Amino acid sequence: MNVRLLEIDTSSPDRVLELLKDIPCIDIWQTSEPACIRVTVRTPQVEQVLHRLQTNLANPKVLILPVEAQWPVPDLEAPCNQTAARLSREEIYTKVGQQVQITGTQIGLVVLSTLIVAIGLLKGSEAILIGGMVLAPLLQPILGLAVAAVLGDFVLAKQAIKVGGISIGLVLGLTIFLGIVSPIPTDLPGVMARVRVEPMDAGLAVAAGIASALSLTSDNQNAMVGVMVAVAILPPLVVLGLLIGAGEWALAPGAFLLVLTNVIGLNLAATATLTAQNLELPFQWRQQAQGFTQRLLGMGMILILGIMGVVTWQQLDFGNILAQASTVIHPKG
Repeated sequence: MNVRLLEIDTSSPDRVLELLKDIPCIDIWQTSEPACIRVTVRTPQVEQVLHRLQTNLANPKVLILPVEAQWPVPDLEAPCNQTAARLSREEIYTKVGQQVQITGTQIGLVVLSTLIVAIGLLKGSEAILIGGMVLAPLLQPILGLAVAAVLGDFVLAKQAIKVGGISIGLVLGLTIFLGIVSPIPTDLPGVMARVRVEPMDAGLAVAAGIASALSLTSDNQNAMVGVMVAVAILPPLVVLGLLIGAGEWALAPGAFLLVLTNVIGLNLAATATLTAQNLELPFQWRQQAQGFTQRLLGMGMILILGIMGVVTWQQLDFGNILAQASTVIHPKG
């Protein structure tokens, strides 16, 4: 439902009621022992309520709870019951913060998904590849870094980078070892498809990044979004590790560029999508967050354009074209 229940623990109930009296579409219950005010409010209004409480009260404590149903049944055509565009900033932050953690389960899923994707590549089985990507827990650090960029939260950014770095390190370490003990045939279609960057690869990363951000900010999360992110990151990362382990230095740079393009594209698209959804920040955070977001988006765009420039140079072989043009202009003899 498009409703949240806020339980406000306060020693100044009259002040809370005064702050909330002019907010539309709101129902309030008050208990005296202990002093607690329960408020049902539309999801988009949660940030407005919390901002008022944070600005005018000292350390207010609020629980935000989803409402599954209510009685009497609400009028679905009423403006107060229209579907929310997104969850509140606090719910988004809590969801991401709880997920960006290093646990034994996280490490186990990274290892298992890496092994399954490596087997799928070597056997040329798309079904096995998809199974590995379903298991891969790579969505959380992408979303964690995007939310941290929009909110200007360096602690969350550091945690997301840590989790993402450990996950990528595990994948690379395991696949380099596999490439050493069992060198891979480089003519496999699954391998050769992931040793070069094409515009469609950047498009996939951008689409997956947008979908992941929209899934995070809505009540209707779709597990397939995590698979999309894994499609963009895990197979090229596995190919990179296998090629390094096998000593295929001519092909490894192409796989590395693909991994880099996809990681940057995912983060750039997720950050831009969250920025477009206009998370309402407290005033004291706003300037710092905007500067952080602008720097991250600018760096991402520069890196993406640089990679695509290098790829275009290689594909069109501008070096030979310039050499031939120089020969025509300045013939020998």
